[in-house]
Amino acid sequence: MECFYFKKNMKSAIILLVMMTIFSTLKLEAGRWFLEDEWSLEQYYKFKRNYEELQNSKSKYQLLADTTARKFDVIIYDITLDWYELLLSDSTEKEKRFWNGKNDIKLVVKEDNLDKITLDAIGLEFLTISVDGDLLQTTPQIVDDVVDIPLVTGVKAGDTVRIEIEYVYKNKENMGFFLFYKDEVINKANNYKIEEQVAYTVNSPNYARYWLPSNDRPRDKAKVSMTIIVPENFTAVSNGYLDEVLNIDNENEGEVGKKIFKWKDDVQIATYLVNATASVYKQYLGKFKSPNIKDSIELQYYVWESDYNGKDFKAERKLRKTPEMLEFFSKKFIDYPFCKYGQAVVYPFIYGAMENQTMTTLHRHLILQTAPSETTIAHEIAHQWFGDLVTAISWDDIWFKEGAATWSEALWTLEATQDTNKYYSYMQEEAVAYKKNEKIFTKPIYGNAPELIFTTDYVPLTYNKASWVYHQLRILLGEELLFNILKELLEEYKFKNVDASIIVNFFKEKTKDMELEVSLDKFFEQWLYKAGHPQYEINTNLIKKTDSTMDVHVTLTQIQSGENVSEVFETPAFICFYDGYKPIDMKRVLNNQKTQEFYFEDMPNITRVNIDLARTLCENKKLMVKSISEKECKLNVYPNPAMQSDLLYISNLEENIKKEDIQVFNILGNKLDVNITNLSNSAVLDISNLKDGAYYIFVAGKMLNFTVIR
Repeated sequence: MECFYFKKNMKSAIILLVMMTIFSTLKLEAGRWFLEDEWSLEQYYKFKRNYEELQNSKSKYQLLADTTARKFDVIIYDITLDWYELLLSDSTEKEKRFWNGKNDIKLVVKEDNLDKITLDAIGLEFLTISVDGDLLQTTPQIVDDVVDIPLVTGVKAGDTVRIEIEYVYKNKENMGFFLFYKDEVINKANNYKIEEQVAYTVNSPNYARYWLPSNDRPRDKAKVSMTIIVPENFTAVSNGYLDEVLNIDNENEGEVGKKIFKWKDDVQIATYLVNATASVYKQYLGKFKSPNIKDSIELQYYVWESDYNGKDFKAERKLRKTPEMLEFFSKKFIDYPFCKYGQAVVYPFIYGAMENQTMTTLHRHLILQTAPSETTIAHEIAHQWFGDLVTAISWDDIWFKEGAATWSEALWTLEATQDTNKYYSYMQEEAVAYKKNEKIFTKPIYGNAPELIFTTDYVPLTYNKASWVYHQLRILLGEELLFNILKELLEEYKFKNVDASIIVNFFKEKTKDMELEVSLDKFFEQWLYKAGHPQYEINTNLIKKTDSTMDVHVTLTQIQSGENVSEVFETPAFICFYDGYKPIDMKRVLNNQKTQEFYFEDMPNITRVNIDLARTLCENKKLMVKSISEKECKLNVYPNPAMQSDLLYISNLEENIKKEDIQVFNILGNKLDVNITNLSNSAVLDISNLKDGAYYIFVAGKMLNFTVIR
């Protein structure tokens, strides 16, 4: 049984294994991921993160990780979406999914004599394109998933260019833009249906290009204005604040009028976080207080009327802790950085939730009264800092946001329960989900090919193992120092982008004058850039001293192997001592050698030893315990203490003892180079190079201690 210093909840562990088994029953339908009708809610919400950033293996379009920067930066997207006719229609015919859009783009050129602007676009027909007010006589169209817009000659670096595009959305499948019709039954087992017509966008990781011509890559953040035209009984929501709402009566009497919602975001946003959602919603409001901001910040909730406090769906109850979560993370990180926080519930939805900047999209099943959805809601809120405020330059660093948000689930669990054990238990469950998939043992978190990053096998690295990067930094640096560094990182790079090198160098700079157990170079090398984790063989000798005490000799050997896997991980390890299944004690040691000896004197009686799996990402692969009587260990070492002596003697040696059977260690567990002579029934050790202090001698698995005093 894997050991945990505190008593482990076996019921939770069993449920976890069952949930992971159920996850294997996922199927792919109509170009998107869905669960079978008869699915487990517990499984769905625990593993909702597996739905994010997945590659759609049935799609003919390759999902790319856009790592290169183009020769321009977008400053503003001013977007108009006309969904009026679309939302009035009750037709499910794919040909009726068309709608008109406009995108007025302001950008800055970064290179002299740039001759074209290349934008990402898929499945769109361009009607007109103007450059700086001049209509192009020939309207470019999409070739190989991009559109090239020519520029006049003589453009210089630093020049501002305005591009106005009128287009028609023509994608027939739900990709990037999603449309579902009222009364369609989605979950046959429970007869859950779509209560109202609903349209929304989902851009992560790079699906904005399916409905919006844009520079669709995380590194190019821009301000966004969003105008959405819908029928008068609909509500349309987006990022930022609601600037204006216009009501327009229909010219034909008796026909439904139009409502125009104008949203603005005055801070930069990545394209994968831009969102537009519309349905017949009930809106209700709330507020929360960020520590150092004078005024309260508005909360907006958008749900179907029947779901506010219905029989099965209870939005008001399930989302009630939103302000507490925002206040907690505002204290733990930095003040909430945006003008509002909104949550819009949709159904169906390909992900469990999506952290669009200031306007998170939630799957309807998160508001089921029986749903364990609290940590999912916390996860998406944490993304407002990690991912939204500070964004990765490319998808190579998806670990930065998903690891932080997953770790934040455990932080919220600790805050909500005030139970430290539950924090560690939560992190142990994250480790279980990662270690279960043996295929990824030799894959690092960072630096994998794009075709691997967005696959289900990789997800436990992106989320689960990446959360342990933060968790183990908390153990290595301590609570106060870690959060001080994170706060400074968020402040320095707010509304900007980072990559792994920026993050690593930032941590190193903030700790450059400190002596750490493990250097941050080594820490990030083994946990981020290399693969795997320590796998331990643990040999324990229990040396009985009295009826109630014993000395314990523990030998840790790291036995992991494989491509990209560190031969020796340098890490704090927490050795757990048990009497049966009852935890007795735990000792923190620095494990930095492939084989390392540790000795603990006058311990209470114990029966087994292993490494705590909630504080070190590792596996206990082989555990061996041997009881030895004190008489068996009664070798004689003299002089002890060795006062001004350069020689140490060991007597009563067994026959056939060789030099390599005798090893000397300091109290940190480091093996020392000591010359040994005159082996027979005794040995002579040259200790002239040893300084004052306590030392240990291991002779064929038996241990002696001695002290040097100069």
